[in-house]
Amino acid sequence: MITGILIDPKAKSLTKVKSEGRFGLEEIYELTGCRCVSTFNLPNYDVAFLDDEGLLKGEEHLENVGCYRFKWAGQSHLVGKTLIVGTADDGETASCQSTIEELEKQIEWVKPPTEEEMDNLLQIRVFPL
Repeated sequence: MITGILIDPKAKSLTKVKSEGRFGLEEIYELTGCRCVSTFNLPNYDVAFLDDEGLLKGEEHLENVGCYRFKWAGQSHLVGKTLIVGTADDGETASCQSTIEELEKQIEWVKPPTEEEMDNLLQIRVFPL
């Protein structure tokens, strides 16, 4: 049995979740409520799984699922439920190192982006090599 933490910005809650073996893709889809996930690393090597298309689904979706951000990160809006898990040496999911109390201190609940902020968030930027 391994444990993860589910961030729910609509409910403004963090909840411990468990998996029988590893968090497989179908279980991640079910917990996050989406079918296309992105990942990013947390400073302690935990990994966050969240909806890759969250910002693209429109204003009504943003209102329905909620938004948040990590205070230490450069991003402004993460959309919808996010699953935090750890990683094993083989790259598979493992129990997360983060605690709910640690994550609560790092998270800020934010309102959905304004139309102007959305235009800026969805701009494609090209950086010369």
